[in-house]
Amino acid sequence: SIHAENIQLIERDSNRIAVFSPAGSVSNEILELERRLRRKVLIKQQHGEWERRYVVKLWLTLGGIKELVDVSLSNRAEFSYSVLVGRNLLTDTAIVDVSQQHTLK
Repeated sequence: SIHAENIQLIERDSNRIAVFSPAGSVSNEILELERRLRRKVLIKQQHGEWERRYVVKLWLTLGGIKELVDVSLSNRAEFSYSVLVGRNLLTDTAIVDVSQQHTLK
């Protein structure tokens, strides 16, 4: 899941396209991305409500790991981290030590 704002779904040439602004621009410019919609998912949030999210493919780089992964678009402004990496990427790729923070080897 990644933080995205201004999420819209448009249709272009018989394809459904998600248009969104991801968080984290170093220059504070508003970047707008367009990616083909892969699917919609229904996610149960912490407080018990359900949220429908769009899923798109994006490149994710984590240290020396670079993978084209499915990501759901969500407004994560209320959370500590703008990206939430799931077990599908981490399985057979990385080891997570929850006692450590901000390390990558």
